[in-house]
Amino acid sequence: MNSDTTLPVMWYSLLIHTSRLNFCCDIFILVRTKIGPFATPDIIQNSPGLPKTRSGKIMRRVLRKVAKNEKNIGDVTTMADSSVVDNLFENRPHVDFIHE
Repeated sequence: MNSDTTLPVMWYSLLIHTSRLNFCCDIFILVRTKIGPFATPDIIQNSPGLPKTRSGKIMRRVLRKVAKNEKNIGDVTTMADSSVVDNLFENRPHVDFIHE
């Protein structure tokens, strides 16, 4: 894989208890039919919460850094709960092929 390649990554937080396998299968089918096969996530990560900010740009930047395992996430002073980012890093799947 070259450095220009990006992989679809998806984070989710469930409000109800469901099996991860059923959920992932349902997501794959839904994304493939509604958006297209090119958008099917290669990596799916459960998270008890996602970074909440007033600006979606900051959240997208933080999630991109988590996907690439870059610990220097920059300024997160506007984030409602910065401990969520620590949890994302702790539960990150061990893959080293996610590029910008």
